[in-house]
Amino acid sequence: MIGSICGSMFNIVFDYIFMFPAGLGFSGAALATAVCPTVTMAICTTHYRSHKNHVGFRWKKPSFSHLISCCQLGVSAFVGEMSSGVTAIVFNFLILGIAGNVGVLWSRSKPRHRSSSHLQRSRSRRPATDE
Repeated sequence: MIGSICGSMFNIVFDYIFMFPAGLGFSGAALATAVCPTVTMAICTTHYRSHKNHVGFRWKKPSFSHLISCCQLGVSAFVGEMSSGVTAIVFNFLILGIAGNVGVLWSRSKPRHRSSSHLQRSRSRRPATDE
């Protein structure tokens, strides 16, 4: 828990430091986010190597039945993630067909100041097709 909190705090602080004082912008934020798991692992490793640790790891002989039982746990999560991704892609293609690029960008950002009349204007600007 402490390792996760320290890693998150590192990310928050170094996002600011890398983005503004260092002038790296979004690249600095990406760098801070990439280094954050390293900080978390370093803190957790100090606990793992201490005398307070009660967790141990043992090597086991691999078995096919154990592999199948582990995979059964992850199949439902995999299907859920895949279905949400497919749904997002299908909706993006539908919006792309109806409102064009402006509609896809508008549906992702969902600005509060634009009304439906903005979509009507973007439809009227599209060239007519022979469909």
